[in-house]
Amino acid sequence: MQRRFLIFGASAAGKTSLCEEVTRREPKLDYISASSVLHRLREDHPSTYSVDQAEMQIHLCVEIARVCDNRLEADFLIDGHLYMSKSSAAVPKAALQLLRPTMLLRVHASPALISKRRLALGRPRSSFQECVEDIKNEEHAGEALSKALQVPLETISPPLASSVEDILQRQPPQI
Repeated sequence: MQRRFLIFGASAAGKTSLCEEVTRREPKLDYISASSVLHRLREDHPSTYSVDQAEMQIHLCVEIARVCDNRLEADFLIDGHLYMSKSSAAVPKAALQLLRPTMLLRVHASPALISKRRLALGRPRSSFQECVEDIKNEEHAGEALSKALQVPLETISPPLASSVEDILQRQPPQI
């Protein structure tokens, strides 16, 4: 049975680096960047993806699920967010249901580290307080969606790729 691990956390927490490291070490695991898929969808269909944030997340999840459904022999790490800071809302449960995640993995990093990374990358929302807020929002969204979707939630702190590998080796706990 295919497993889909949704990796989430504040922007610049280390999700992408962690996903890239784990997929290098685990050849049977594929990596999907939700940001990359969304960017491609916006380029390919600009009028379709000028809709509101919630509807856009549904389109995004449909596309990611399609990619996963076309490769049933692979397990997936899906790198994304559960909170949309632009609209100050969690990603809709209906969108995430379309992904059929096996487990939610929250990547945690300190606000100071996230702020430092965001400043280096020239990203918005880089003050310490904004980072604290983003971490809390992702955490609350993850807890709520874990319960709503009845999907287990684990927290990892990079650069512990081995933590993810340990999780991948065991059966997900039942909620």
